Amino acid sequence: AMDLGCTPWQAFYKVVIHEITPGIVSGALMAFTMSLDDFVISYFVYG
Repeated sequence: AMDLGCTPWQAFYKVVIHEITPGIVSGALMAFTMSLDDFVISYFVYG
């Protein structure tokens, strides 16, 4: 990206951030799903 005229920050954003975004989103969704599952189980057990 820097060979094509990007600054170091633009290269970081356009290359690294766009590559790791799917992993961050999928990790957040997995954490939310597991937390929701724990909540539902405790809610059903409590009554």
